[in-house]
Amino acid sequence: MMFCKENSLFRTLQCLQEESRVSLNAVDSLDALLSDINKGHWDSVLQAVSYLSLPANILQDLYSQVVLELAELREVDTAHHLLRETAPMNSLKQANPERYLRIEALIKKNHFDANEAYEGLSKEKIRGHLAQNVSTCAELRACLGTLFVAAPSRLLALVGQAMKWQQHVGLLPKNARIDVFRGVAKDSEVEAEQCPTMIARRVKFGEKSHPECVTFSPDGQFCVSGSVDGFVEVWDHQTGTLRKDLQYQDEGSFMMHEKAVIAVAFNKDSELLASGSQDGQVKVWRVATGQCVRRYEKAHNEGAIVAPKIAGYSEQEDLIFVTRYCFSVASGGLEQTLKVAEKEASTLSDHG
Repeated sequence: MMFCKENSLFRTLQCLQEESRVSLNAVDSLDALLSDINKGHWDSVLQAVSYLSLPANILQDLYSQVVLELAELREVDTAHHLLRETAPMNSLKQANPERYLRIEALIKKNHFDANEAYEGLSKEKIRGHLAQNVSTCAELRACLGTLFVAAPSRLLALVGQAMKWQQHVGLLPKNARIDVFRGVAKDSEVEAEQCPTMIARRVKFGEKSHPECVTFSPDGQFCVSGSVDGFVEVWDHQTGTLRKDLQYQDEGSFMMHEKAVIAVAFNKDSELLASGSQDGQVKVWRVATGQCVRRYEKAHNEGAIVAPKIAGYSEQEDLIFVTRYCFSVASGGLEQTLKVAEKEASTLSDHG
């Protein structure tokens, strides 16, 4: 169901929920949902709550506030549609007809009186109460094991973990293309390389910034860019926006260098990211938290003039290849096996 939601397969999702009688009951981020309620981003709120099993009174309060704010903006037709065609407002009509008729009368008025509509309260305060009710209602507390905060691309991550386990126990060969449906290694086929013919999504940068490098994580969950202004940013490639489910980015904190970032590379588990800047510095980040776990100053022997070129990570352990040097993430030191490092680094560079 999460896969259908992430890929905008809403009709398929609806059919699955109706036929299985199981609700998705998951949000990408509960904090983001509460923030959208406080800010009045009702399009995002209504889409999110459509997947949740919230109490009827909470849904009625949310939809009532949306209808009133639409009426205040003189979006009368949309307000009437929500009032008459949505399940929460129909249930309000049955449970509390006086309140329903009051809202309907407010919509029909030529002049919207905010003081009368919001009963003397500001709409910001009402939004705050709604957000608090959503986060603290008894039914949500009682079903904490039912309401999930689901990370994006969770299905693909689970499939990837299952395949890694099968490789670990010897059921699948390592470093081979796998037919996921048959669970066997796919025969190597020579496929003609085709150039992209369409743009799936655009990511916009500021006027004084532009990306110097971009990479995807091996599991496909992260799209990371390094910019000329030193920012290392994680993007949602589905929407072309920053990943707000990462707490540090949602709070306005970012992985950064002092100089332009011109190289980025993930480790094989997609948990660590190495970034290299124009002044020869290499940093290793834990993507989930934004924490810098290792730093290499002047990783390149001509770092003041030539920026480091990250060839990639080794398959066996966390070793970062920077041109012909090999650094260990665990120890932070320069590895002594330079000949092996040179050979493996050149192999990685040839395929990069």
